[in-house]
This record gives sequence, structure tokens and C-alpha cells, in this order.
Amino acid sequence: MQHIYGKSHEPHDRQAVMDGIVTFIEAFRDSHVYGPSYQEIGASVGLRSKSDVHRYVHMLRGRGLVQWDEGVHRTIRLTEGASL
Repeated sequence: MQHIYGKSHEPHDRQAVMDGIVTFIEAFRDSHVYGPSYQEIGASVGLRSKSDVHRYVHMLRGRGLVQWDEGVHRTIRLTEGASL
């Protein structure tokens, strides 16, 4: 899967990465009955480290844009009314 924003991300690209993650989650959920994995999310925006994906996903959760079922794999989804 080709990523959206290139191979490396500088701090000034943070918003672009978060926007890309939200866009990817929305598109993935439109074509699957389950959520994407951290590996799939990372590949879509050019993040190689699952810990980086974890950090971004938790930032999005803090902003009220995504949610998931604790302890259940592949349940990440956009919150109702999520907007960037």
C-alpha cells in the first residue's frame, strides 16, 4: 500500500499526518467491517514505527476524532461528527 505524504515527517507535518490518518480510517472503514491495524495506518501515511502511529492515534482520540473498544483489536473508528 502506498502512503500519502512521503517517507518522513517533520514536526511541521503533524497536522498533515493526522489528517491523513483520519482520511485513511474513514476510507478503510467504508470498505471493511473492521478497523485498520496500526501497521496499515502507518503504511498509509508513511510512518514506519507502530509507536509513532500509537502516539498519533492517541492525539486524535484526545481531540475527540477517533475511538475504539479497549482491549479489542481492529475497532478504531471515527467518532460521530468527527471533523478536522
